[in-house]
Amino acid sequence: MQKKLTSSEKCNLFETLINDNIDGMVYQFHQNKSRKFSMSYISNGVSELYNLSPDDVKKDISCLFNCVHPDDINNVTQSIEASYKNNTNWDCKYRIIVNNTEKILHGRSKIQKHKDGTATWNGVALDITKQKKLEVTKQVVSDELTQLIDTANAPIFGIDTMGNVNEWNQKAAQITGYTKLEVLGKPFVETYITDDYKESVETVLHNALKGNETANYEVPIFSK
Repeated sequence: MQKKLTSSEKCNLFETLINDNIDGMVYQFHQNKSRKFSMSYISNGVSELYNLSPDDVKKDISCLFNCVHPDDINNVTQSIEASYKNNTNWDCKYRIIVNNTEKILHGRSKIQKHKDGTATWNGVALDITKQKKLEVTKQVVSDELTQLIDTANAPIFGIDTMGNVNEWNQKAAQITGYTKLEVLGKPFVETYITDDYKESVETVLHNALKGNETANYEVPIFSK
């Protein structure tokens, strides 16, 4: 026969599940009638994120706000105010500074407004610093690649899976007389290839989209 868990054992199990499976912190955030904030529950994840103990936060919630980046504190407080005013769930990405190290957090919580004007938010705050840094790195690489393509000393064009133009560098514009703005989104073969070569070009591009290269193929393109 399965043993029923006591209230204490259930709380311990709940704490263990949270602390072992969430890369962040779970919390219950409260606002009283005077619009003062307090934290009725916060998991041990706050130690990893903020280098603070749950007891520290329960005693004085301002220690959390003191860690928020100066440039982000207004956004954080205004987003909480908007959540309360509009009775919408809170969702905010913001930076904190802990031990001279900047972290990026994503806080989300579900609001419960009460008849007496108070409110409770139950949610989670996750550390997304690595994710954000990776996004920035990818964007830098993408921008550099775009710049390389656009300034290449050879005409470069690209098409999407529907055969419409989605890339057209400066050299292609110079040779054909068609600007990038003019060609983007247009069907490449139907618009810019002479009738005699439409079928063969269509085949080459179809193979290219499937990952099959065709070496040294000259593409006859209409020019102005």
